[in-house]
Amino acid sequence: MSVSASPGESTIPSEPIPSEAKEPVSSTTAREQEGPKKRTQLPYFVARNNLNNLGVYHKQKRGGNLKLTVVKNGEGDLYALKKDIRDALQLREGEISVNNVTRQIVIRGHMKMQVFNFLHTMGF
Repeated sequence: MSVSASPGESTIPSEPIPSEAKEPVSSTTAREQEGPKKRTQLPYFVARNNLNNLGVYHKQKRGGNLKLTVVKNGEGDLYALKKDIRDALQLREGEISVNNVTRQIVIRGHMKMQVFNFLHTMGF
């Protein structure tokens, strides 16, 4: 490769420089590469708290006569989560609601274990 340049001109080679074939760098770990998990992308997510527990709590109101189950730390489409919980626990429409201000799902009755089991089977 001969390149002649006059003083003041930059020397640009006429032949392209061969690029080295590099493997693409990925951010996946070895554990993720071992076995692909067939988890579908859900429109919602339920985060865990600092103690690695799901945010499902019992709550009592009106002197203990009104028993509620509250699902906290929900993100994304909470109405889709509400529909999935309602279908899984076979609840009526009036027994489950979404509080848009606090981003919580409120269920009538103490159903902590049923909701916890549902969320666990969904992979949260």
